[in-house]
Amino acid sequence: MNDEEIEKIVLYFIIFEKEPLQIEEKDFTTTRNKLIANAINELRKEKQDVSLIKVKEKIKRNQQQVLDYLTTLGDNVYGMTAEVAYNQLKNLTKKRDIFELAKKIIVNVPDKDNADIYVQDCIRELNQITNNKSIESKSITDQVVDTVNEIQNNWQNRGDRSLYTGIYDLDDLTGGLHNKELTIIGARPRSWKNNIIFTNWRKNSRK
Repeated sequence: MNDEEIEKIVLYFIIFEKEPLQIEEKDFTTTRNKLIANAINELRKEKQDVSLIKVKEKIKRNQQQVLDYLTTLGDNVYGMTAEVAYNQLKNLTKKRDIFELAKKIIVNVPDKDNADIYVQDCIRELNQITNNKSIESKSITDQVVDTVNEIQNNWQNRGDRSLYTGIYDLDDLTGGLHNKELTIIGARPRSWKNNIIFTNWRKNSRK
């Protein structure tokens, strides 16, 4: 009923992708992830930006270890979306809550006279657990606005050639390289693929 990798992926989306996912300490099962979650919530209460540096500063102890751990949060994020990871995290929290409630029911079985009231209380608590929404979905209007803004931003930056490869035919086909995209270059063996890739990587890394 716990998945540390899902916990790390959710933290990655909040810190590095600025996703407004609402989390609680109980959503996390390891001490490190709980500390990071608490740091994020403290920064939000203080109306501060949630970033790698800010989170590290909030966690006073073993700061180098914290920094090293924070940089690994996105190691397994590929192929995962924020919404899917967040829903998985919240579903695991629900399972743990239901398991704890079941244990409490077994331990605290009342006598016959109070059984009906106890059952109603248990049902009410179970409903609170299962009715807790996993994620706040954006309205259709918000989604349309976000899409229009993204299109407008891409149009305004259409002349940005900073990530062009210099291979004219390739740039004509792809419009250059793009942030958050995986570009795969395929060609025959010994056709200078690696030389092209690393030459352009070094050029852009200096900027």
